[in-house]
Amino acid sequence: MLYRILRQIDCGNHGVLGPMAGIHKLEWMNAKAINKLIEVGAISRVKAPPMEALPGLGRESKKLSTQGILNAGEVLEMEEGELAKKLKITKKQAQQVKGKVRGFLEPDKPKKSG
Repeated sequence: MLYRILRQIDCGNHGVLGPMAGIHKLEWMNAKAINKLIEVGAISRVKAPPMEALPGLGRESKKLSTQGILNAGEVLEMEEGELAKKLKITKKQAQQVKGKVRGFLEPDKPKKSG
């Protein structure tokens, strides 16, 4: 499951995550901690759109849908090597695909003024 960071949280050995930290798996946290963070509004579950809804990823979407991978969250949770095999591309290309998908789901970074 992927989570969006909504408020700054101290993750101990994993550092501090703030609202602009983007999307994380939070796999080091137990379910009780995750549920508490959701309850207090510090994080929320990512409701990932279907891959076919993301512009510029039509070819990847078609290939993945035949293998039962339908939404962007599933792609982000996948290791690059696994994604590369499924799409028959290099790991570097798989990283680029994941970067495009992540770009659609993460909030825009604030622009520096000045």
